[in-house]
Amino acid sequence: MRKPPHHVKKQRLVLAGLLAMLTFVAVMVWLDLPATHRDTNASGTMMNEAAGMPAAGWNSGASMASLDDDIVVQWRNAASDLTAYDGTLKLFASRDDQWDPDNDCLVGDASDQSGALLTRFDARSATCLDAGAWYLFAVGGSTVLHAFSSPLTVASGAAVLERKVNVAETGYRGELDVEVQLHRPAAADGFDGVHDQPVEVWVTDGDQVCVASAGVLNVAREPVRSGRSWKSSVHRASVSVTDFARVRDFSPFDSSDDVPLAETRTVRGNCDLDEGSYRVLVGPTEREWVTEGKVYVHAPPTVVDDNPIQVTIPAGEVSETTLSVRNRSSQSVSWSAVAASENDSEWLIGAAKQVTKGGDRSKATITVSAYDLQAGRYETELVVRVDDFYGTEVRIPVELNVLTARSRTAGGAIQEDVDTLPGKLQLSNYPNPFSTSTTVRVELEEGDDVRILVYDMTGRELRTLNDGYLAMGVHEFRFDADNLPSGTYLYRVSTSRGQETGTMTLVK
Repeated sequence: MRKPPHHVKKQRLVLAGLLAMLTFVAVMVWLDLPATHRDTNASGTMMNEAAGMPAAGWNSGASMASLDDDIVVQWRNAASDLTAYDGTLKLFASRDDQWDPDNDCLVGDASDQSGALLTRFDARSATCLDAGAWYLFAVGGSTVLHAFSSPLTVASGAAVLERKVNVAETGYRGELDVEVQLHRPAAADGFDGVHDQPVEVWVTDGDQVCVASAGVLNVAREPVRSGRSWKSSVHRASVSVTDFARVRDFSPFDSSDDVPLAETRTVRGNCDLDEGSYRVLVGPTEREWVTEGKVYVHAPPTVVDDNPIQVTIPAGEVSETTLSVRNRSSQSVSWSAVAASENDSEWLIGAAKQVTKGGDRSKATITVSAYDLQAGRYETELVVRVDDFYGTEVRIPVELNVLTARSRTAGGAIQEDVDTLPGKLQLSNYPNPFSTSTTVRVELEEGDDVRILVYDMTGRELRTLNDGYLAMGVHEFRFDADNLPSGTYLYRVSTSRGQETGTMTLVK
């Protein structure tokens, strides 16, 4: 067999040397980064399984107390037990588990470490390094020699929370929004970042102490000296009223202690935030920074009976129905009910300026008038608006079926109605129509408390003709309309046995 030329032998030797060097680098073993303080030694290692050496393992979830802790790297290779690598080595930190040389943080350069067993990096000098979790990569040239499998968590710098703006009020099962101020003291080179700083909202009504999580804050490090001793920033936090839980063994109110973290207290059961005023704190924080506020939690919205209204009456007649409203608040609420369409308000007469006391249920009379309607079917909505915290509005469908008119007497009363009345109350007015005044005539078969009110077609009360006891017999009441415009008006007579409504037409 022919021997290769001399220059070929030389090329083969060079290639073999390069291959040996690459193999040497490939079998290097990196030891993971321990959670060290400045006054402690490195601990914990991770062998390179690819080199066939046992893996001791680095504590998963290890952390550094702050940026003032050194990052210590130790390595060994397959050639000797503990030998420093004196190549071009750099340590990078990444927010994810993929190395990106253009965007990741260069922690330090470990080159020219001949004879060293440990390389110590000053974490604070890497201005791109911040609080939070970081994946670490040992890089030689442009090659990742070792990727540390468990992330390292750098703890937050010192920070204090303070509630900034008072929370005035919130609705039942609503959101409680707070504005908090985060204060960071100056560090050696600026202001350290904050990683997953918890924000909790505490409330109390004196009987129960409740807490709810409003999330966490993450604020970037600012490695710039500003001459200020504190750096403050404003953040918004929100928590649902239904998320509060009761704390049995601690209260931050009227206490000089710090608000404890979640793992140091006992939370038992939900906190029922009924209507009322509550004191508010935000934590955890140092007590000297706390400012206390108040929030008023409103009762549930007003309940309106929204069943559809269906009425069938002959043309020229009037019918009534009842609307029910329940106030679940401890405070009085005002409300009104009007026709959705202004044109429909000529036959659907609602209720104006109604008031329901706190915790009460009230009823209002809704009048449907076919006085000027032809036989047929009419539809609209009754809109109920409540002046409560929620601005409650309910729209109730109304259907009116008008039948053919029945005969009337000369005085305007319906003959069939007079015959079928129970004999306790009869009413009419004359003249009708009228130009300036008319007389309302009420006949009682026995004495009773009687109230007679006059309304316009929007349900607005205009005049009280009587409000008191009337003896058995006929009673007449004059209604002057000098200052009123032409149109149709209602008069309602109420007794202990019921009520009746009549219509009268003013023509000027």
